[in-house]
Parts: sequence; C-alpha cells; structure tokens
Amino acid sequence: MIFRDSILNDLKNGVNIICDRYIASGIAYSVSRGLDIEWCVHSDKGLPAPDVTFQLELSIDEQMRRAGFGEERLETRDFQQSVAEVYKRISTEFYSYTWTNVNAEGTVEEVHERLYGLVKNALESCCTHPYQFF
Repeated sequence: MIFRDSILNDLKNGVNIICDRYIASGIAYSVSRGLDIEWCVHSDKGLPAPDVTFQLELSIDEQMRRAGFGEERLETRDFQQSVAEVYKRISTEFYSYTWTNVNAEGTVEEVHERLYGLVKNALESCCTHPYQFF
C-alpha cells in the first residue's frame, strides 16, 4: 500500500494526479492475458478511486493503420479487441460514475482539443468531494 499512501499524501497536499494508466488499464490488460477479473479487481481494492477516467476509443482497424502498431508484443488485433471488450465491462460494472469515452479518431491536435476541455473541467471540480476508494 506504499503507492496508496503516496497518492493520498499528494492529494491531501493539493497535488492533482494525472495518470496515463491506472486501475482500469491494469485490469483490462491482465484479464485479456487470462487472469480472472474478480481477482484483478480485488488486487486494487483500497486504492484511491479516480475522479474521472477518460478512455480514448479508436477502432482496431484505425489502430492498425497508425505508425508503430504491432511493434509491441501486445499490439495484435485479437488482443486489442479483447482489451476493448474488458474496458467496456469495467466501465459499466466498476466505473460508471467516472467513465468518459473520448473519440480518438483524427489528428493529435483534434484529439487534444477534445480532451482539453474535459480535463480542465475535471481539474476544476475534482476537489469538491471526499476521497472515494476503489
């Protein structure tokens, strides 16, 4: 629980924490590799829950067209489809209160514009409620 304590300490000191991966991604990738979802979820119990989770959605066909797809061992069509399915399950069963899907089609600038307002709003409202735990 060293990370839990570190996160809580930062939050108590007014630090906003933005992660490019947190609880949901660990669960999605672990389940897609064959682990039981309940076991994966249980391993993260007690961690501070995110105020908001943004999932960048991109079709597998578009993912495969982008530069660099397939260079990492987990970047295969079947595996990425499995990850997307697990994300859908997680978003409804465990994160429905914080989950926001964001269309990742388009240029970096277009996706940035979509995210900018969402992140700004999240940062403005994140400290208005007590900490929640996963």
